Amino acid sequence: MRLQKIAAVAHTAGNRIDLSWVHPDPGQFPGVRVVRREGTHPTTPQPGSPRHGVVVADTNPTAPAQGAVEVGEDGVYRATDAGLKGETVYYYVLFPYAGTP
Repeated sequence: MRLQKIAAVAHTAGNRIDLSWVHPDPGQFPGVRVVRREGTHPTTPQPGSPRHGVVVADTNPTAPAQGAVEVGEDGVYRATDAGLKGETVYYYVLFPYAGTP
């Protein structure tokens, strides 16, 4: 399962990244969890130790995420990661899932 048109764009006001993607098959994998980590890519969708990363957003409204995922009328999924440090490189992974991530 591959998400399409994934983008992570720094917001002009700073300290925020706006993420977007297209989900070609939400029926098969209805969930998408966005995880952030400093220094390298997150290795798992599960929150926990710093090596796993921080859950930024999740399409499941009951997930342990900082923010929600919105789906526009254009079919593009969007999430925002705010409160970030300046001059810091962040890595994101989007984990599509069915059931539990």
